[in-house]
Amino acid sequence: MKAIALAALLLVSPAQAEADTVDWKLCADIAAGWDTADRASECMMIKVPVDYGKPNGRQIDIAVSRIKATEPAKRKGVLLLNPGGPGIPGITEPVLHAGTYLKEINRYYDLIGFDTRGVGYSGKTFCPEMDASKFPPTPPGVTGKAAVQFRSDAYAKNVSACAAKDPELSRSLTAANAARDMDRIRVALGEQKISYQAISWGSALGSAYRSMFDNRVDRMLLESLMAPGQNNEDDDDQVAAKERLFNLFTKWIAGRDQVYHFGKTAEEVRSALLALPNVNSLLRANRARWAESAKALADIRDGVPVPQAAPKPEFPGNGWSNVEQYGDAEFVIVSFACNDSSANRDFETEWQRAEQLKVRYPVAGFYGAGVVRCQGWPFPANPTKLTKGRSALQLVGHEFETNTVIKWAHQMQDTIGGPLLRVQDDVHSSLSELPCWEKANDFLINGRTSTGTCPGAPIPNN
Repeated sequence: MKAIALAALLLVSPAQAEADTVDWKLCADIAAGWDTADRASECMMIKVPVDYGKPNGRQIDIAVSRIKATEPAKRKGVLLLNPGGPGIPGITEPVLHAGTYLKEINRYYDLIGFDTRGVGYSGKTFCPEMDASKFPPTPPGVTGKAAVQFRSDAYAKNVSACAAKDPELSRSLTAANAARDMDRIRVALGEQKISYQAISWGSALGSAYRSMFDNRVDRMLLESLMAPGQNNEDDDDQVAAKERLFNLFTKWIAGRDQVYHFGKTAEEVRSALLALPNVNSLLRANRARWAESAKALADIRDGVPVPQAAPKPEFPGNGWSNVEQYGDAEFVIVSFACNDSSANRDFETEWQRAEQLKVRYPVAGFYGAGVVRCQGWPFPANPTKLTKGRSALQLVGHEFETNTVIKWAHQMQDTIGGPLLRVQDDVHSSLSELPCWEKANDFLINGRTSTGTCPGAPIPNN
């Protein structure tokens, strides 16, 4: 009998053995601020090393949630979800979307949410110093370059102070370590492989995981693509994309001269728009707001008062026992950006670069230099190496997007492989709101990939 029992134990995989020890509880019963009406989401904490080079050293918590597959007989596995950021909690992704665009997917997959290290309920450094209200006002009479440098120096000082609170954790905030945390989640779930769906920075995290753990990926869907640290290192591409969108805007207005009367050619429109004072934010409108912005520009030209939009309210996040504070998310953004990227850390270099961009891209580069995000970062960059893999992969880019630009999507395809579907809009991570989401369903459920284009959010006619 003892031999039989021992043989049975040997048949249990290490992943399944760890999964059997996981203590799931209803999120609504243990997580502060969770919707008490939600009786589907379960939560757990897993332990991961702060430093994977010291696996038995200091550990931190990673918060995980799940909503089980609604049709267990058809279950294909688990689908981890990431909403981007970094700095955006992901633990509520299953409950936010299980009844909407992921409803069909949830028939086949357990939906898994998680907060990356440094975020939300997971182990992190509190950093109220990065709240905008904690920065000193620019001294009277300080203008131009001196004012920008004052703000950048103040930002650098607060970044450095936050990093000094917990240097070990701060330097550990990289896409590679977050990917290693994801693999610990896989083990805790008792799965040999995971599937993954993510947008924006979540695509950087997914590309890191697939590069490091390709044989543990079933299917991976990445939208609005970027490599780790790319939004900090290649932001010139974003400026170029914004200028390109403005040029398309001028062509659109020129085609409606009978409505807006700015000129019948894009060049005429461009000259007329650039002659208007204090309108740069209207010139940089996304396509869905072109009609609204064009009317506002015409009203400004004609002397019609333009109503000011009310500021959007800000809401702090909840904590399990770690209540989010203003500033925490900003510190996470800086940490991942500067650890994963060798981007410029010198103010003078950044100032000269921004001045050149203002000449080259007069609309997109209009505002010039801002704070140098990594100026005060005390640790050297440790970029994540990406490689091609063999696991099933679907990439999705947005043709006119200015946040994660289409150029990055093509670069990611060259770097990690996979077919690329190009959505014809400029809306960041909008696939879930479009009929084209059916292609994502088909990939995640049936494994069929897509290339070419699909319609995006339409431009208003006038």
